Amino acid sequence: MNNYKIHMDKKKWESIFKDWRVLLALAFLILAVYIIYPAPWIHGATIRNVKPGSPAYEAGIVGPSPLDLPVSKERIISINGRPVYNAADYYKLTKNLIPNTTIIIKTNKKTYSVFVKPKIIKIPLNKTINKTIVESFFNKTLNKTVNITKIVQVPAYKTIVNGTEDLGLSVYDAPKDNIRLGLDLQGGTRIILKPEKQVPPEVFDQIMSSLEERLNVYGLSDLTIRKATDLAGNQYVIIEVPGSSASDVLSLVEKQGKFVAKIGNETVFTGGKDIKYVCMSADCSGLSQRQPPTMTENGTWVARFSFTIKLSPEAAQRQAKITSGLSVVNVGRESYLSKDLDLYLDGKKVETLKIGADLKGVPTTDIMISGSGYGNTRKEAINNALKNMKKLQTLLRVGSLPVKLDVVSQEKISSSLSKSFLSNSLLIGLGAIIAVILVLLIFYKRWDLTVPIIITSLVELTITVGLLTFMGWSIDLSAIAGLIASVGSGVDQQVIITDEVLSGETRKAYTWKQKLKNAFAIITGSYLTTLFAMLPLLSMGAGLLRGFALTTIVGETVGVLITRPAYARVAEILLKKD
Repeated sequence: MNNYKIHMDKKKWESIFKDWRVLLALAFLILAVYIIYPAPWIHGATIRNVKPGSPAYEAGIVGPSPLDLPVSKERIISINGRPVYNAADYYKLTKNLIPNTTIIIKTNKKTYSVFVKPKIIKIPLNKTINKTIVESFFNKTLNKTVNITKIVQVPAYKTIVNGTEDLGLSVYDAPKDNIRLGLDLQGGTRIILKPEKQVPPEVFDQIMSSLEERLNVYGLSDLTIRKATDLAGNQYVIIEVPGSSASDVLSLVEKQGKFVAKIGNETVFTGGKDIKYVCMSADCSGLSQRQPPTMTENGTWVARFSFTIKLSPEAAQRQAKITSGLSVVNVGRESYLSKDLDLYLDGKKVETLKIGADLKGVPTTDIMISGSGYGNTRKEAINNALKNMKKLQTLLRVGSLPVKLDVVSQEKISSSLSKSFLSNSLLIGLGAIIAVILVLLIFYKRWDLTVPIIITSLVELTITVGLLTFMGWSIDLSAIAGLIASVGSGVDQQVIITDEVLSGETRKAYTWKQKLKNAFAIITGSYLTTLFAMLPLLSMGAGLLRGFALTTIVGETVGVLITRPAYARVAEILLKKD
C-alpha cells in the first residue's frame, strides 16, 4: 500500500478538475447550494396565511401558493416605512393601529394599502327601529324578477368601537433557505383520511382538488395535501398544515359537505349547482340582528348568525312550486307558511327556518341561511356562532365531496417538541459523520484516503438535499433516516472502489479500467437491490414511509450517477503510480 502514496502535484490536480465526471459533480454541487441557499441575507416576516374577508385580503394580499419555495414566498419588509426584520417586528408594529386609517405594507413583491377597520361591538337595546329592505320575487304577469321595497321593524343596537380588527395575516420569521421542514421538525397538524369506498382515479383527483379549495378558502394556504395508496390498494389523503390546530382542519375535511334544503320530504335546493353565490362579506352576513345573543334556561348562551345565498333559477322555480300548495299560518304579528325549510348537512338536520308568507309561490333566488352557536359566556357563544357560520359558508361555496372521508388518524406535533427533534437529528447526523471518519481511519490508517471519501459523501448529501428541495419534498425524521442510510451506503461503495484501486499488488494483471469495472458491477447490483426494495415503500403504509423511501432512492441515484463515478476518477488519479 505504501507504493500508492498520493503525490499532490499540480499535474494531478489539473487532471482531476479537467475530468468531466468531477466537473459534473461540482456543477450539481453549486446548483444544489444555490437551490438551498439562494439568498441567505434576506429578512422580513413571511406570510403564512391570509384570512378571507380580512383587511389584508381586501387589499389584495392573497397569501402563498403551496408550490412556492420558502424563500420565494411573499414576505413583509416594512410597514409605514418602518423595517420589518422578523415576525416579532410585524406584530409589534401592528399591535396599536389607529382605526379608520390606512397603512402601507411593503413586501418583496408588491406594496399594499391596507385599511385598518375599527372593531365594532353591537350592544342590543330594548327597542326596535324601522329598516328599509329590498326583496326580489318573480312576477308571473311580467314574467321577470322584480324588486320591492319594504319597511320592517328590527331590534335597535348601540355600536361602540373597541380597538381594531385583526389585519388577517399570519406570519413567521422569513426563512433563509429553501429547505421545507416536515411537521416532525416544525410542528403542526397531520391528518390521514380514507374514502369510505374505493373510487376511480378521476374521482380521487376531484377529492384532492375539492379539499385544497376548502382549506384555501378557509385561509389555510400554507399546507401540503398528497394522495397515497398502500399495497392492498387502499386510498388515502394526507394533509399537513403547519401551526394549525386539528379542530380547524378536521371541521372542514371530515364532512362530505352534502347540503340539502327540504320542505317536508321534498328537496328545494342542494349545494353545488343550485347555489350560485354565497355571501362572505359583512354587509350580508354576520350575527342575526333580529335575535341578539340570549341566555337559555340552563345558563348557556346562544347567538345566531345569518347570511344570504343566491339560488339558480331552476331551484327558485322548485321552491315556488312547492310553496304554492302550502297554507298561511299567523304567529303573533307575523305570517308564515304551514311548513318550515329544513337544512341538512351530511344527512343531519342543522337548522329549521320559518318561511315568510310573502314567499308563497314566489320563485325568489335570494335566500337567508341562519344558524347558531353556544357557549358558557356571551362572547364564547358569539365566537362559536361566527365560526360555525364560516364553516357553513365554506362548505356551501365549495360544494360537497364525491364521497365521505373517514379519519384514519390525526396528530398534533408541538413546536417545542419539533425543535427537540431537529436538534437531536442534527446531533445524530454529526455523530454518524464522526463515526464514519473513525472507522475509515482505523481501517486505512491514512488521512489521504479518509478525507476524499468524507468530502465525496458531503457533496452527495448536499446534492441530494438540493434535489429534494427542488422537488418540493419536506425533510422530516423519515427523510433524515433516508439521508443517513444513503450516506452510509455511499461510504460503503466508495470503500469498494478504493479497495479495487488498491488491489494492484494481488491482481496486477487487471487494468485500471477492469478494476473500476469490477467495483461498479458490485455498486450497480447493490443500487438495483436497494431500488427495488424501496419502490414498494413509496406507497406502503399510506405514505408514511415515502419520505424514507424517496430520500434513499434519490440519494442512491445521485451517488451512482454523479458522485461515485467522480470519486472513482479522483481515486484513480491520486492513487495511480506515476
